[in-house]
Amino acid sequence: MSTLESRAHVTEATLEYRLLGAAYFILLGLAGWAVLALVISGIQGSDFKEGASIAFRIILGICMAIFIGQYVSGIRNRGRVIQDCGPNPVWKHTAVSCSLFVFGFLFSFTSQGINGTTQINLLCLIVMFFLLSISHVQLCENGIMHYVSLIKWNHIKSHEWVDNGSLVIEKHSRFPQPRTVIFVPPIHRSVMEKAIAQHR
Repeated sequence: MSTLESRAHVTEATLEYRLLGAAYFILLGLAGWAVLALVISGIQGSDFKEGASIAFRIILGICMAIFIGQYVSGIRNRGRVIQDCGPNPVWKHTAVSCSLFVFGFLFSFTSQGINGTTQINLLCLIVMFFLLSISHVQLCENGIMHYVSLIKWNHIKSHEWVDNGSLVIEKHSRFPQPRTVIFVPPIHRSVMEKAIAQHR
């Protein structure tokens, strides 16, 4: 296999992992949203549109709580930071998104058609995207800090390297879940590989 073919192969592999992961969470979220909307509309005797609106706010609140909980838990339990492997590779995109949500949040105070619930939703999105934009991949004493969550050493079932430093991790889990893809700059790859091998 030529170098060009090899690069194409690993790029396709990484893209497949990311697309599968995104599809998994999107489908799971849409299914949960639809079921919750039906339940709410049935209990309240309202139409599906109103139930869907309430369900969206509930799901966003749950996602926010999980997000913040993972972040705080990761910071508290990661132990000593052994190696900082760099920022989120798409931090510029998340920073721009955060800025847009901030603009929308400020604009909401001048618009009569935007209520307090929408402002809370925007504030949640601002916090989430801000944390993503400042997050780093860190090799820590108790695991790998993957942007806003900690992957503990004993949770790693298997791993492989693709795409010039993309680390694909399969975690131990009772339920099926997509693999985690972490971008690690080539300069930090050997240290990361040694740490994973040491703790497995």
